[in-house]
Amino acid sequence: MIITKHFVFIHFPKTGGSFVRAVCKKYTPWQVQIIDEHPTIFDIPKAYQSLPKFGFVRNPYSWYVSGYSYLKKQADNKLFNQISNNGTKDFKSTLLAILERDFFELDGIGRYSWHVRQMFGDDLQALRIGKFEELRHELLRIMSSTVMLPESLVKAIQTYPAVNVSQHDHYRAYYDQELREIIAEKDRLIFEQFGYEF
Repeated sequence: MIITKHFVFIHFPKTGGSFVRAVCKKYTPWQVQIIDEHPTIFDIPKAYQSLPKFGFVRNPYSWYVSGYSYLKKQADNKLFNQISNNGTKDFKSTLLAILERDFFELDGIGRYSWHVRQMFGDDLQALRIGKFEELRHELLRIMSSTVMLPESLVKAIQTYPAVNVSQHDHYRAYYDQELREIIAEKDRLIFEQFGYEF
């Protein structure tokens, strides 16, 4: 999470938050408070709750692949290791195991949809939500709607190198028809609300 006097940025995992943090930390002329990990909208300190809030979402198909690729490299993630048999299960088997487990209290929805609710709450209209796929453009649009941006910050957002990028093939390569349909149904509301497709 990033807190400034102008806005609060909620860092939803695998949606470009490391890039936003790096740019804000180096190029904003105002004080930036960074709260590590991934605090949610419910964790915003009371003094900042009335500020504009924003975050990013990502195509669920892409998000699952990025998360899987990232966690596969993290040897110390016990939950992922348990579900993926220490990273030996393929993407489909691991994702199906996640969706079938009840400890997430998914209530029939996909892990991505559940995570969106956990991070941003049920009222997404209360936030300014950008799309990860257009990160630089969306970041400029959202930040400019809350505060006048200095030219140095605009230039940094446009040119700063990508940060914390997962290495994997295009997400479409990971899905067969069965898994594609499962995710389309489980995360249907996200697809509809943000216009994502396979």
